Amino acid sequence: MMEKVKSKDEVRTYLENEINSNTVPPSLVAKLKEIYIAENLPIADFEKLKEKSDKLNEEEKSKKIMEQFGGTTPADFALKNLEGKEVKLSDYKGKVVVLDFWATWCGPCKASFPKMQELVTKYKDKDVTFLFINTWEDKKEEEVLKNVTNYLTEKKYTFHVVFDSKSEVVTKYKIQGIPTSILIGKDGNILFSGHSNSNLGELIDQQLK
Repeated sequence: MMEKVKSKDEVRTYLENEINSNTVPPSLVAKLKEIYIAENLPIADFEKLKEKSDKLNEEEKSKKIMEQFGGTTPADFALKNLEGKEVKLSDYKGKVVVLDFWATWCGPCKASFPKMQELVTKYKDKDVTFLFINTWEDKKEEEVLKNVTNYLTEKKYTFHVVFDSKSEVVTKYKIQGIPTSILIGKDGNILFSGHSNSNLGELIDQQLK
């Protein structure tokens, strides 16, 4: 809207001020880059602003992670998968790990799955592990297992599901709502926690560089 009523210089000044003082989404940073290119301004000046924006965003992420988890080290757990095999988070030390908390009754969880399947397929040959943690179910374990198996088969999802039948892991991780995705870096630290998977691929790519 601002672009329609303001000049590029005014928009550029506004974006620069925002980046210098607040955390902003990547889309605004990208828009500023467009303006710098269009006006033939020194790209080095833009890069300095982008570096500052990245730093502010990282600080904000770290702050939120500390508030939620009390630290950046994820709690280990051991859960059974579809085959009844015990799976531990610590089994994947040194890999990028995505934890996705969900339930069969959760509409938003199911709505997020096509995108999650894209990510699972994209990174299947990379050092990335996805664990889909089924939790907060109100049925018997045998029925949940059957429902999950049928659902994955019907939708042709290739998810590695583990069962938090006693809701111990979801409680340990202080999950307030689902779906929630948590990204753990190769160094074993929590890097992201959120309800949207829209920028999850970008964050994974950063870890694989």
